[in-house]
Amino acid sequence: MTRHPYTLKLFLDNQRIYEVDIQGSKFVLPDNSIQLYSGESVFIEVELVDSSIVSIKSVEKNINPERTIELSLRQNTENFNHLNSIFRIFNPLSRSIIYEAKIFVSGKSNWVETEVIPVKPMKASFEIWPEVVISIAILNITL
Repeated sequence: MTRHPYTLKLFLDNQRIYEVDIQGSKFVLPDNSIQLYSGESVFIEVELVDSSIVSIKSVEKNINPERTIELSLRQNTENFNHLNSIFRIFNPLSRSIIYEAKIFVSGKSNWVETEVIPVKPMKASFEIWPEVVISIAILNITL
């Protein structure tokens, strides 16, 4: 599954908007990292062998909920002012998901490493940042 091209608009404050054209691209990159832009949600179906993730792919529909991780990145606003950015990950698996993340924030020119916590089985985890997070990269997903 790929994202279609669109224009991403994020509120910086009630007078300024961050705007960028997003090209059509895959959610899952060749190195098995995953990239989301603010406002996006994606289903990531995993294939397991001996309790290890051997492949991942983005899917349009969650037809295998027992092995489909749900990811989303959102901007919270109030009266056109940025409040925070929230990343949500739901783990349907029987073991905790461990991953690394980098975020690309407004006003920075490079990706920033960020600390995240493992996601327990059958639970959702939320990461919240005060910055305007334009994009998140999920790396090195393991159990």
